[in-house]
Amino acid sequence: MTTINYSKERIKGNLTMGIGFIFIGVLLILLSEGMDEWKIMSLDAIGIGHIFVGIFMFAVYLFENKKQYLTVKNGEIIKNTMFPQKTKLTNIKSVRHFAGDIKLMTENGELIIDAQIVNPTSLVAFQNELKIYNLPSN
Repeated sequence: MTTINYSKERIKGNLTMGIGFIFIGVLLILLSEGMDEWKIMSLDAIGIGHIFVGIFMFAVYLFENKKQYLTVKNGEIIKNTMFPQKTKLTNIKSVRHFAGDIKLMTENGELIIDAQIVNPTSLVAFQNELKIYNLPSN
């Protein structure tokens, strides 16, 4: 089983943004206690919105930290998103490298691997895994 990890910068960025949004939300709620209400929207509502965004970003951090980007096992590639995409390595007709991304072409469509968000050492391991299967490259 080969696992292709997210880059450390992406994972740390999601955690930092989650903590930052929660901090700003709490700060806005505390500031709203000492200020008069705005005519359009209160600072409480904006603060609560920031806290929800922070919780969502923290959930994304936890999901990406646990699941990672791709898993290759038993001759199958699984792209771990909210709705996982599975492709059998035997169904891949060609591999294209375009704009830094890797496109795995099948009869039914394509699976795009975004190389910008992947750990470079994991990407090299994945490319070596693809070479084992002698897939045609364009």
